[in-house]
Amino acid sequence: MISGFSFIHNAITGGYPIVEAVRAVQPYVDEVVVVDCASTDGTRDVLQALGVRILDGEWGDGAGETLAQAHALHNLCARDVVLHFEADEVYDPRLVERVVELVEEGYRNLAVWRLQVEQNFQRCRWYPEPVHRVFPRGSVVKEGHTTNRHLEAMKVGPDDGFLWDVTNCFRDNWRARVEAQAALWGQEPVYRGVPVHFSYPVEMDAETVELFLDQPHWEWKSTPLAIPDILRPLVGKTRYNPEGV
Repeated sequence: MISGFSFIHNAITGGYPIVEAVRAVQPYVDEVVVVDCASTDGTRDVLQALGVRILDGEWGDGAGETLAQAHALHNLCARDVVLHFEADEVYDPRLVERVVELVEEGYRNLAVWRLQVEQNFQRCRWYPEPVHRVFPRGSVVKEGHTTNRHLEAMKVGPDDGFLWDVTNCFRDNWRARVEAQAALWGQEPVYRGVPVHFSYPVEMDAETVELFLDQPHWEWKSTPLAIPDILRPLVGKTRYNPEGV
């Protein structure tokens, strides 16, 4: 009934927790489909080891054409309902279970509550926000929070848990990922830090960025956040490596 769907370009060098993202949804869907957008760092080998269905995508200059092509491939999913997740988004199992229940009850348009965390799971980049992640096959993918369909979607959670956006937890990949995203979107990278839990980000100059990247709390082995068990092994790490596949 449900296909899990995502897309990725260079998950390893970009620090995307693709292994945890896939494994979080795999037990609850009929298939997981991932579009590999011309990765060159071994990402495809990781996807093959995970046992997902791999589709070939392109990787070009500019977000519009590149992402639109990847989005459109969700039409090749085998099931009528698509559970979308980005390669840095890890579902709490309680949230996936609730989503599946609602789909079985007939709901086809759902938004889940996403929480982006950073700095080794110690800080939150923004307050939880609903993002559109469940939709009928053939509709627009990754609508985010800017369309009428999103506004009309049934909100799931946060009592059932969050969709965890966690790539920025890994220091060694943080700067590279921000710069890569900036290049994709045609903008200069802007480094932002979050002083305390659930506070708004502030822009940082070059000197502050260096201090931000070199703080000893990157070695913390615990987290004040109630993260899902699948993310626990990543707490305390400064670099993401897709191990165990």
